[in-house]
Amino acid sequence: MLEEISDYVVAGKVQYLYLTSEVPRISQPEEFPGGFQGRVFGECFEQARGYYKWMMFTDLDEVMYVMHPQYGNSIPAVLKQYEHAGAVLVHRRDVGSSGVQERTSEQGLLSTFIKCMGRASEHVKGIARVDYATVSFNAHCFDYTEGRTGIRLGDNRTVTRTATIPDPPVDPPMLIYHYAGSVAEYTARSLKQAGGVSGMTKKDAGMYSKLDAFAVHDCLAGQVAHAAMTAAGAYHPLPDHPCDDLSGLPPHEAERRRQLRKGRRAHRHDRFSMSRRLSNEAKSAARRMLR
Repeated sequence: MLEEISDYVVAGKVQYLYLTSEVPRISQPEEFPGGFQGRVFGECFEQARGYYKWMMFTDLDEVMYVMHPQYGNSIPAVLKQYEHAGAVLVHRRDVGSSGVQERTSEQGLLSTFIKCMGRASEHVKGIARVDYATVSFNAHCFDYTEGRTGIRLGDNRTVTRTATIPDPPVDPPMLIYHYAGSVAEYTARSLKQAGGVSGMTKKDAGMYSKLDAFAVHDCLAGQVAHAAMTAAGAYHPLPDHPCDDLSGLPPHEAERRRQLRKGRRAHRHDRFSMSRRLSNEAKSAARRMLR
Protein backbone atom coordinates (compact mmCIF):
# COMPACT_ATOMS: atom_id res chain seq x y z
CA MET A 1 0.00 0.00 0.00
CA LEU A 2 3.06 2.25 -0.01
CA GLU A 3 2.21 3.97 -3.28
CA GLU A 4 -1.35 4.58 -2.10
CA ILE A 5 -0.44 6.44 1.10
CA SER A 6 2.83 8.26 0.36
CA ASP A 7 1.10 11.57 -0.39
CA TYR A 8 -0.91 11.29 2.83
CA VAL A 9 2.30 10.72 4.79
CA VAL A 10 3.90 13.83 3.30
CA ALA A 11 0.74 15.84 4.02
CA GLY A 12 0.86 14.82 7.69
CA LYS A 13 -2.39 12.83 7.58
CA VAL A 14 -0.76 9.43 8.06
CA GLN A 15 2.15 8.29 10.20
CA TYR A 16 3.94 5.41 8.57
CA LEU A 17 6.17 2.92 10.38
CA TYR A 18 8.05 0.28 8.41
CA LEU A 19 8.28 -3.09 10.17
CA THR A 20 9.62 -6.47 9.15
CA SER A 21 9.21 -9.83 10.80
CA GLU A 22 10.61 -13.35 10.58
CA VAL A 23 7.69 -14.70 12.60
CA PRO A 24 5.96 -17.58 10.78
CA ARG A 25 2.22 -17.66 10.25
CA ILE A 26 0.32 -18.71 13.31
CA SER A 27 -1.77 -21.88 13.55
CA GLN A 28 -3.74 -21.34 16.79
CA PRO A 29 -5.80 -18.33 17.92
CA GLU A 30 -3.85 -17.96 21.18
CA GLU A 31 -0.68 -17.44 19.11
CA PHE A 32 -2.12 -14.31 17.49
CA PRO A 33 -0.41 -11.73 19.79
CA GLY A 34 2.99 -13.19 18.87
CA GLY A 35 2.29 -13.44 15.14
CA PHE A 36 3.04 -10.70 12.67
CA GLN A 37 -0.39 -9.07 12.65
CA GLY A 38 -0.70 -9.34 16.42
CA ARG A 39 2.72 -7.77 16.90
CA VAL A 40 1.70 -4.87 14.67
CA PHE A 41 -1.44 -4.41 16.78
CA GLY A 42 0.70 -4.47 19.91
CA GLU A 43 2.99 -1.84 18.42
CA CYS A 44 -0.03 0.36 17.74
CA PHE A 45 -1.15 0.08 21.35
CA GLU A 46 2.35 0.87 22.64
CA GLN A 47 2.75 3.96 20.48
CA ALA A 48 -0.72 5.29 21.27
CA ARG A 49 -0.62 5.03 25.07
CA GLY A 50 0.08 8.38 26.64
CA TYR A 51 -0.86 10.25 23.46
CA TYR A 52 -4.33 9.07 22.52
CA LYS A 53 -7.44 7.86 24.30
CA TRP A 54 -8.92 5.77 21.48
CA MET A 55 -7.57 3.74 18.58
CA MET A 56 -9.67 2.25 15.79
CA PHE A 57 -8.68 -1.17 14.42
CA THR A 58 -10.12 -1.55 10.92
CA ASP A 59 -8.81 -2.81 7.59
CA LEU A 60 -8.18 -1.03 4.29
CA ASP A 61 -11.43 -2.39 2.86
CA GLU A 62 -13.52 -1.12 5.79
CA VAL A 63 -15.00 2.33 6.34
CA MET A 64 -16.52 3.48 9.65
CA TYR A 65 -19.62 5.66 9.40
CA VAL A 66 -21.69 7.61 11.92
CA MET A 67 -25.27 6.72 11.00
CA HIS A 68 -27.16 8.97 13.45
CA PRO A 69 -27.05 12.73 12.68
CA GLN A 70 -27.70 13.69 16.32
CA TYR A 71 -24.01 13.02 16.99
CA GLY A 72 -23.00 15.76 14.59
CA ASN A 73 -21.59 13.13 12.19
CA SER A 74 -18.65 12.79 14.55
CA ILE A 75 -17.05 9.55 15.76
CA PRO A 76 -15.53 11.28 18.86
CA ALA A 77 -19.01 12.50 19.79
CA VAL A 78 -20.24 8.91 19.87
CA LEU A 79 -17.21 7.70 21.81
CA LYS A 80 -17.58 10.38 24.48
CA GLN A 81 -20.40 8.38 26.05
CA TYR A 82 -18.22 5.27 26.43
CA GLU A 83 -15.02 6.46 28.07
CA HIS A 84 -15.56 3.92 30.85
CA ALA A 85 -15.47 1.03 28.35
CA GLY A 86 -12.54 -1.12 27.28
CA ALA A 87 -13.64 -0.78 23.67
CA VAL A 88 -16.59 0.21 21.55
CA LEU A 89 -17.58 -2.64 19.24
CA VAL A 90 -19.21 -1.94 15.88
CA HIS A 91 -20.90 -4.41 13.54
CA ARG A 92 -20.05 -4.40 9.87
CA ARG A 93 -22.24 -4.50 6.76
CA ASP A 94 -20.77 -6.58 3.93
CA VAL A 95 -20.90 -4.94 0.50
CA GLY A 96 -20.67 -7.08 -2.66
CA SER A 97 -19.38 -6.40 -6.16
CA SER A 98 -22.72 -4.94 -7.36
CA GLY A 99 -22.14 -6.92 -10.56
CA VAL A 100 -19.02 -4.92 -11.43
CA GLN A 101 -16.54 -7.25 -13.12
CA GLU A 102 -13.62 -4.83 -13.27
CA ARG A 103 -13.45 -1.34 -11.81
CA THR A 104 -11.83 1.55 -13.66
CA SER A 105 -9.85 4.31 -11.98
CA GLU A 106 -12.80 6.68 -12.47
CA GLN A 107 -15.15 4.46 -10.46
CA GLY A 108 -15.06 5.48 -6.80
CA LEU A 109 -15.58 2.89 -4.08
CA LEU A 110 -18.67 4.41 -2.48
CA SER A 111 -20.52 5.29 -5.67
CA THR A 112 -19.73 2.02 -7.46
CA PHE A 113 -20.61 -0.61 -4.86
CA ILE A 114 -24.18 -0.09 -3.72
CA LYS A 115 -25.42 -3.65 -3.07
CA CYS A 116 -24.98 -5.21 0.35
CA MET A 117 -26.33 -7.87 2.67
CA GLY A 118 -29.78 -7.26 4.09
CA ARG A 119 -28.52 -7.11 7.67
CA ALA A 120 -25.29 -6.43 9.46
CA SER A 121 -22.80 -9.25 10.00
CA GLU A 122 -22.28 -10.77 13.43
CA HIS A 123 -18.60 -9.84 13.11
CA VAL A 124 -17.51 -6.74 14.99
CA LYS A 125 -14.50 -4.49 14.85
CA GLY A 126 -13.44 -2.28 17.70
CA ILE A 127 -12.35 1.17 18.72
CA ALA A 128 -10.24 0.44 21.78
CA ARG A 129 -9.48 2.54 24.84
CA VAL A 130 -5.73 2.14 24.67
CA ASP A 131 -5.32 2.22 28.47
CA TYR A 132 -7.89 -0.52 29.06
CA ALA A 133 -7.47 -2.94 26.14
CA THR A 134 -4.78 -5.07 24.53
CA VAL A 135 -4.30 -7.63 21.75
CA SER A 136 -6.41 -10.77 21.99
CA PHE A 137 -6.79 -13.91 19.85
CA ASN A 138 -7.66 -12.27 16.51
CA ALA A 139 -8.10 -8.93 14.77
CA HIS A 140 -11.75 -8.58 15.80
CA CYS A 141 -11.53 -8.49 19.57
CA PHE A 142 -9.48 -7.40 22.57
CA ASP A 143 -8.51 -8.48 26.05
CA TYR A 144 -9.39 -6.00 28.78
CA THR A 145 -7.98 -4.86 32.09
CA GLU A 146 -9.92 -5.90 35.17
CA GLY A 147 -13.32 -4.28 35.43
CA ARG A 148 -13.48 -3.24 31.77
CA THR A 149 -15.47 -4.79 28.93
CA GLY A 150 -16.31 -4.17 25.32
CA ILE A 151 -19.62 -2.41 24.67
CA ARG A 152 -21.62 -3.04 21.52
CA LEU A 153 -23.12 0.04 19.92
CA GLY A 154 -26.84 -0.09 19.40
CA ASP A 155 -27.90 -1.83 22.61
CA ASN A 156 -24.90 -1.31 24.93
CA ARG A 157 -24.45 -5.04 25.39
CA THR A 158 -21.25 -5.79 27.32
CA VAL A 159 -18.91 -8.57 26.18
CA THR A 160 -15.40 -9.77 26.90
CA ARG A 161 -13.09 -11.34 24.31
CA THR A 162 -15.32 -12.18 21.35
CA ALA A 163 -15.10 -11.62 17.60
CA THR A 164 -18.80 -12.13 16.86
CA ILE A 165 -21.93 -10.98 18.66
CA PRO A 166 -25.32 -12.41 17.61
CA ASP A 167 -28.44 -10.39 16.82
CA PRO A 168 -26.88 -7.17 15.48
CA PRO A 169 -28.93 -4.08 16.39
CA VAL A 170 -31.18 -2.81 13.59
CA ASP A 171 -30.26 0.87 13.91
CA PRO A 172 -26.88 1.38 15.62
CA PRO A 173 -25.24 4.82 15.77
CA MET A 174 -22.20 3.57 13.85
CA LEU A 175 -21.58 0.87 11.23
CA ILE A 176 -18.56 -0.41 9.33
CA TYR A 177 -19.07 -0.91 5.62
CA HIS A 178 -16.90 -3.82 4.47
CA TYR A 179 -16.19 -3.58 0.73
CA ALA A 180 -15.31 -6.66 -1.32
CA GLY A 181 -14.62 -4.66 -4.48
CA SER A 182 -15.16 -5.80 -8.06
CA VAL A 183 -15.02 -9.43 -9.16
CA ALA A 184 -11.52 -8.87 -10.58
CA GLU A 185 -10.37 -7.24 -7.33
CA TYR A 186 -11.61 -9.96 -5.02
CA THR A 187 -10.33 -12.70 -7.35
CA ALA A 188 -6.85 -11.16 -7.30
CA ARG A 189 -7.05 -10.82 -3.51
CA SER A 190 -7.95 -14.48 -3.15
CA LEU A 191 -4.93 -15.53 -5.19
CA LYS A 192 -2.50 -13.20 -3.42
CA GLN A 193 -3.75 -13.62 0.16
CA ALA A 194 -5.18 -17.12 0.24
CA GLY A 195 -3.71 -17.66 3.68
CA GLY A 196 -4.78 -14.29 5.02
CA VAL A 197 -2.47 -11.89 6.83
CA SER A 198 -1.75 -13.85 9.97
CA GLY A 199 -2.41 -17.39 8.77
CA MET A 200 -5.74 -17.76 10.55
CA THR A 201 -8.07 -16.09 8.04
CA LYS A 202 -8.39 -17.84 4.69
CA LYS A 203 -9.57 -16.09 1.55
CA ASP A 204 -10.96 -17.72 -1.57
CA ALA A 205 -13.07 -16.59 -4.53
CA GLY A 206 -15.93 -18.87 -3.46
CA MET A 207 -16.33 -16.90 -0.25
CA TYR A 208 -16.81 -13.70 -2.23
CA SER A 209 -19.13 -15.36 -4.76
CA LYS A 210 -21.35 -16.47 -1.89
CA LEU A 211 -21.38 -12.90 -0.60
CA ASP A 212 -22.43 -11.65 -4.05
CA ALA A 213 -25.30 -14.11 -4.15
CA PHE A 214 -26.85 -12.50 -1.06
CA ALA A 215 -25.63 -8.90 -1.41
CA VAL A 216 -28.63 -7.78 -3.45
CA HIS A 217 -30.07 -5.07 -1.22
CA ASP A 218 -29.69 -1.37 -1.97
CA CYS A 219 -27.05 0.03 0.32
CA LEU A 220 -26.97 3.81 0.00
CA ALA A 221 -26.89 4.74 3.68
CA GLY A 222 -23.09 4.61 3.67
CA GLN A 223 -22.92 7.21 0.89
CA VAL A 224 -25.32 9.46 2.79
CA ALA A 225 -23.33 9.09 6.02
CA HIS A 226 -20.02 9.76 4.26
CA ALA A 227 -21.38 12.90 2.61
CA ALA A 228 -22.72 14.15 5.94
CA MET A 229 -19.45 13.46 7.74
CA THR A 230 -17.49 15.24 5.02
CA ALA A 231 -19.81 18.26 5.11
CA ALA A 232 -19.50 18.40 8.90
CA GLY A 233 -15.69 18.45 8.71
CA ALA A 234 -15.40 15.13 10.50
CA TYR A 235 -12.15 14.19 8.75
CA HIS A 236 -9.07 15.94 10.11
CA PRO A 237 -5.33 15.36 9.60
CA LEU A 238 -3.24 14.31 12.56
CA PRO A 239 -1.31 17.04 14.36
CA ASP A 240 2.33 17.42 13.33
CA HIS A 241 4.40 14.51 14.67
CA PRO A 242 2.05 13.67 17.57
CA CYS A 243 4.16 10.74 18.74
CA ASP A 244 7.48 12.58 18.73
CA ASP A 245 6.84 14.90 21.67
CA LEU A 246 7.57 13.34 25.07
CA SER A 247 7.30 16.58 27.04
CA GLY A 248 3.75 15.99 28.26
CA LEU A 249 4.47 12.58 29.76
CA PRO A 250 5.55 11.74 33.32
CA PRO A 251 9.37 11.34 33.53
CA HIS A 252 9.28 7.54 34.00
CA GLU A 253 6.97 7.10 31.00
CA ALA A 254 9.06 9.42 28.83
CA GLU A 255 12.19 7.41 29.67
CA ARG A 256 10.40 4.14 28.94
CA ARG A 257 9.42 5.51 25.53
CA ARG A 258 13.00 6.56 24.78
CA GLN A 259 14.29 3.08 25.57
CA LEU A 260 11.52 1.50 23.53
CA ARG A 261 12.40 3.64 20.53
CA LYS A 262 16.07 2.73 20.85
CA GLY A 263 15.11 -0.92 20.74
CA ARG A 264 12.96 -0.41 17.68
CA ARG A 265 15.71 1.46 15.85
CA ALA A 266 18.23 -1.24 16.64
CA HIS A 267 16.04 -3.94 15.11
CA ARG A 268 14.26 -2.04 12.37
CA HIS A 269 15.34 -3.12 8.91
CA ASP A 270 15.57 -0.61 6.09
CA ARG A 271 13.52 1.97 7.96
CA PHE A 272 14.03 4.57 5.24
CA SER A 273 12.83 2.35 2.40
CA MET A 274 9.70 4.41 2.08
CA SER A 275 11.47 7.74 1.71
CA ARG A 276 13.58 6.34 -1.16
CA ARG A 277 10.37 5.70 -3.07
CA LEU A 278 8.90 9.12 -2.47
CA SER A 279 9.60 12.03 -4.75
CA ASN A 280 12.73 14.05 -3.99
CA GLU A 281 10.86 17.02 -2.60
CA ALA A 282 9.00 14.79 -0.13
CA LYS A 283 11.98 12.95 1.35
CA SER A 284 12.79 15.34 4.17
CA ALA A 285 9.18 15.40 5.37
CA ALA A 286 8.91 11.62 5.23
CA ARG A 287 12.11 11.15 7.24
CA ARG A 288 10.77 13.38 10.00
CA MET A 289 7.65 11.22 10.21
CA LEU A 290 9.65 8.00 10.25
CA ARG A 291 11.74 9.10 13.25
